[in-house]
Amino acid sequence: MKTRSVLTIMLLTLCLTMSACTSPEKALLVFGESVTQFQNNVILAQSQGMISEDNTRKVLDICDKANLAGAQVKQILDATGKLDPESKNRIIDIMAAVSNSLDPEKIDVILNIKDPATKQKISGSIVIVRSAISSVMVVVNSARS
Repeated sequence: MKTRSVLTIMLLTLCLTMSACTSPEKALLVFGESVTQFQNNVILAQSQGMISEDNTRKVLDICDKANLAGAQVKQILDATGKLDPESKNRIIDIMAAVSNSLDPEKIDVILNIKDPATKQKISGSIVIVRSAISSVMVVVNSARS
C-alpha cells in the first residue's frame, strides 16, 4: 500500500509539472529535475544494498548521458532563439536517443532489483523521465518557428 502511495504522488507530481511546461525551456527544466530524481533513487537503492555498485555505475552513466543531452538541447535553444525545423529535428533526435537508452526493461536487467518496492520506485522514476522527454519533444515540436 505504501508503494502505491509513493507511485501515486510521483504521478500526480508529474501531471502537475507537465501541465506547467509551456515552453521548451520549462520542459527541459522538468526533464533535468526528473533525471536528478531518478539518479537519487538509484543512489538511495544502492546505499540500502538493493543494487550493486557496478550496476549503479552503469545506470548513472546513462543518467550522465541524459544530462549531456539536456545540455546539448539547451545550447540549441540558446543559439537559435526561434526553433526552425532543423533545430526541432535535432532536439527531437537527441531526446529520442535518451528515451531509448532509458528503456525500462534494459534498466531492470542492469539493476537486477529483487525488492518489489525498490523496483517499483525505480520503474516509476523511469516513467517520469520518459514522460518528461515526451513533454520536451511535444513542446519543441509545437513551438513556432
